[in-house]
Amino acid sequence: MLVTLTLLTRGRSAMAETALSCALAQTYREIEVLVLDDLDAPAFASAPAGVRYVPCRRMTVGEKRNYAAAIARGEVIAHWDSDDWSHPGRIEHQLALMRQTGAPVVGYNEVAMLDPERRMAWIYRAPSHYAVGSSLMYTRSWWKEHRFPPAMVGEDNSFVMAARRTIATQSGLGYLTCRVHSGNTSPKAIDARWEEIPWPCR
Repeated sequence: MLVTLTLLTRGRSAMAETALSCALAQTYREIEVLVLDDLDAPAFASAPAGVRYVPCRRMTVGEKRNYAAAIARGEVIAHWDSDDWSHPGRIEHQLALMRQTGAPVVGYNEVAMLDPERRMAWIYRAPSHYAVGSSLMYTRSWWKEHRFPPAMVGEDNSFVMAARRTIATQSGLGYLTCRVHSGNTSPKAIDARWEEIPWPCR
């Protein structure tokens, strides 16, 4: 089964390169890495080796997600945000959940959050019917019936809410670490779902 990893980026060169390295290091090898790079602030000077590189005009995040899904070659699509770190076994981990449950949408409802600038870290925990947007994996057929709204912020929340009766979630601790920084498209509101933990890096 071919899985398309959709890496949407606008600038963020160093972070995007890390995310791309994580994609190319996946132990599940039937993947297509699809990079949509905003022309206004390209993250890569040239097309990275081994990926489909698609320069695109300025779009909202929701429009980019729909465009990426529309041109994806895989029957399964995985979000691969440009500012996150993923374990080499992430795709295998999420595909196993999709196969075990038969759910058309899966994701992580528990992930680590790191703020390197402030040297702060948290574990984010959400209800079982909710998945962090950057962790979403879904079938292309499900997306065709449940497209993302053309919003710059919160497009993934709408998608998750549409899937709340069929989504399967699990902990992503050790598999996905999200970066908190001043350039986050969706500002992070730290509340009771965030448990502060000791800074893990030296």
